[in-house]
Amino acid sequence: MVNTVTREGRDMKIIMELEDVVVVSFSGGKTSGFMCAMLIKKYPNVKFVFLFANTGQECEETLEFVKECDEHFDLNVVWLEAVINPIKGKGVTHKVVNFETASRNGEPFEAHIAKSGIPNETYPQCSDRLKKLVMEDYKKFNGLSGKTHCIGMRADEPNRALSIDKRKRLLSLGLSGKEVYEFASLNDRYKQTFAVLNNLPENIVKDNFLSGYNLWYPLFAWGYDKQDVNDFWECMPFTLELEEHQGNCKTCWKKSDKKLWLLAVEEPEKFEFMKRMEKEYQHVNPNDNGVDRVFFRKHRSAEQIMAEADNMDSKRLRAMIYGAEQMTMFNDFNSGCSESCEAY
Repeated sequence: MVNTVTREGRDMKIIMELEDVVVVSFSGGKTSGFMCAMLIKKYPNVKFVFLFANTGQECEETLEFVKECDEHFDLNVVWLEAVINPIKGKGVTHKVVNFETASRNGEPFEAHIAKSGIPNETYPQCSDRLKKLVMEDYKKFNGLSGKTHCIGMRADEPNRALSIDKRKRLLSLGLSGKEVYEFASLNDRYKQTFAVLNNLPENIVKDNFLSGYNLWYPLFAWGYDKQDVNDFWECMPFTLELEEHQGNCKTCWKKSDKKLWLLAVEEPEKFEFMKRMEKEYQHVNPNDNGVDRVFFRKHRSAEQIMAEADNMDSKRLRAMIYGAEQMTMFNDFNSGCSESCEAY
């Protein structure tokens, strides 16, 4: 476990005693599933609402894993998908599906692309439009807006729990480095109480830049890291049957080149959806310079990624990604999209 200062007793007591319902984002990854299991174990009397947003481009193994976690831990997961209104200016809404009826051919994803264009590094809209806004619409429809919302960021993922920009702003307000990370693990709704308890600068209470969705990072707060997650699933009768480079989303543009090349060598069929999207919708909302959109970094298309991988060796790519010595210069284990793409 990461050696990090945690405030589980104090912070969780503040949140759990004041909330009647707590929302939980279940991304379909192992870390997220571990978070769900820990929450119901530690707080059996709290009513949790577990939400899974399906884009239609999740791997089938991800859908199976969500189903198994739901049944094993009795989560009662709510499966959601985006409903994209093609009219400009009309927002994203949601529909409730289940394991059997969940889209598997990218239907919600394609509807978003047809309206807004292909997502990529310049236009990173897929998680926002197909996950976050979907869950927010569900919350609004069911009177859950403003409730504590748990996100599966671990203690070894500080950049995901609190962006560099937000950390800099907190430091500029007079916090020490340790206090910044403690603050990241606190629910925004109770930051005034937190400030009083910890004698933090008063202007933090008045600064709204962390507010918005009332997010809470329980694994970060408790100090759980990747090894804790792996140890947990090794002792379970089931796990997510995906390798690290595969990730939940079949060919996410956030993946590193090495991971994409390995997928192109071993599972080229996973690029068919992106190839079709680029063929049919590359002209929708072109880049600012007028150039048509494609998915991958350095303005590369799915066809180009596959062409780059033509003469590559699977074994060598695996060695570069999963190198035994885990050397930074060769290892690609945690770059880009390593497991799942969290909303928010």
